[in-house]
Amino acid sequence: MKRATRLFLLLGLACQPNSETSSSTSRSVLPMVALDNSVAYVDSSSGSTFLLDPADPALKPRILPTGKSPLAAVKRKGANQLLVLTHGDQGSASTAPEPARLVLIDPASGAAQASYDLPGRYDQLAQSDDGVFAVLTYGSASSGASGSMLYNPNDLEVVRLDGKQPPLASRPIRSLGSVPIGVRFSPRTTLFGQPRTLAVVSAVNYVTLLDLDNAQHTEITVPLVPDGKQTVTPAQILFDMTGPVVYLRADGSNDLFQISLAQSTPADSSSNDFRVSLSLIGSGSAPSDMGMFGTGDKMRIAVTAPGAQQLVILDPKTGNATPVPTGAQVNRILLFQGPSPKSSEIQDRAMLAGVGTGAMALVFADLQNIETAQGLAIESWSLPAPISDIRLLPGNLALLTHQYGYGGAAFSIVNLADRTIEPIGSSGALDDVTVETAAPSRLWGTDGANRMEYLDLAGNLQGREVILDQTIVSITPLASKSGDGKRHLVLEMYDPMNVGYLTVLDADQPDRKGARSAYGFLLTDYLERGQP
Repeated sequence: MKRATRLFLLLGLACQPNSETSSSTSRSVLPMVALDNSVAYVDSSSGSTFLLDPADPALKPRILPTGKSPLAAVKRKGANQLLVLTHGDQGSASTAPEPARLVLIDPASGAAQASYDLPGRYDQLAQSDDGVFAVLTYGSASSGASGSMLYNPNDLEVVRLDGKQPPLASRPIRSLGSVPIGVRFSPRTTLFGQPRTLAVVSAVNYVTLLDLDNAQHTEITVPLVPDGKQTVTPAQILFDMTGPVVYLRADGSNDLFQISLAQSTPADSSSNDFRVSLSLIGSGSAPSDMGMFGTGDKMRIAVTAPGAQQLVILDPKTGNATPVPTGAQVNRILLFQGPSPKSSEIQDRAMLAGVGTGAMALVFADLQNIETAQGLAIESWSLPAPISDIRLLPGNLALLTHQYGYGGAAFSIVNLADRTIEPIGSSGALDDVTVETAAPSRLWGTDGANRMEYLDLAGNLQGREVILDQTIVSITPLASKSGDGKRHLVLEMYDPMNVGYLTVLDADQPDRKGARSAYGFLLTDYLERGQP
């Protein structure tokens, strides 16, 4: 195991990976952010971002000033860039105040590509799937507006990241007694003659629609319980932009909420060019998950009702509901298109599972004619153990994570086409598990010590291992190749002194001999940066 290790001598203390001595620093580092082919660490105490390129033989970080008091760092969706949200600083007798900012960093140039001064100290950041818009909100606790004596928790800031104007727009939304608990974005599409993205802001008992492309348009608030006799909490949102319709499932309601959009003539420049109407669709008892399939007049919504052990098929045009018995308490639905053991025709199908319910069965549904076939479209298969998680993989595969302690079955690989279930055993509970859901799909895990195990989920499922020198904390496969032509695996190692410790391997051919480690990289140029 090779090391490209950077060691630092600070105040007579030599920091070594195995040292039991505690280094007293004021550094507070945000969780590592994986970019396409590099990683970033943001140090909130110094306001610095450390960019590490695994292709660099020395693993020396590039250090960029990020702004004071960064509190969140995420990868920008659809781009190889880093978004950092800061709280700024109130200043002192000797220093000027610094506003809160949203900073966009491009690792290719190693510089802050854009910096947006914000009117408030927001602490929540949501992004549209194409990375064009970011919506900033306050958390539900007062600590979310740290440093602000007074603030409006229903004030949102919309940031446009594609360079078009205006880059910032304050969008205070109407409150019906609650505060935002989440933001979802519609797919970008042409709606009523204009390309646009809608944001749906969720709150207890209501949602708010924002036209993000038209900052001057007012918000549209939709009460979900106008009589106020019950409490519903939005839990899931689906968009049908051909309708256009927004479907909402909420905890506390047996109905789905259907919010239909229709074109209207705006009274002035601040008015929307569309209006909304709300209707309800009965969806069974305590719906837990939903998904859309089909197109046009044949578009349907499938809803799981675990209490009644049913899959409910809804026709949103007529409001008709067709309950189909599942024979198991299923609460999750994964939609896919593919063949089945009975037919080679590519059709809409679903796999239904009971996540956390203790159900010992997996249910498949052929959706094309399920409203007439009903129970004939359902097949049930036994499982080796209850399920705690489920996710789709490339190649019409699915990975089931089992509740540990049932016969040693840790995972199962499901082939959705032939409906086979391949159990994967484990001699002990894995401490950290990472699944690559893009090709090549792999399962990575560590035993909580210095051993990493992995297997190819689309291959022969043969497990392999790599043993390193130190304890592995997390495993992150990067999506793209770096400058050296290799795709890398970044392992965070046990780092009690919080000075930065990671190991880099070839993600496609991981091997101990090719491992390189960097220790103490958060102390790079420590004194030159004016640290205390």
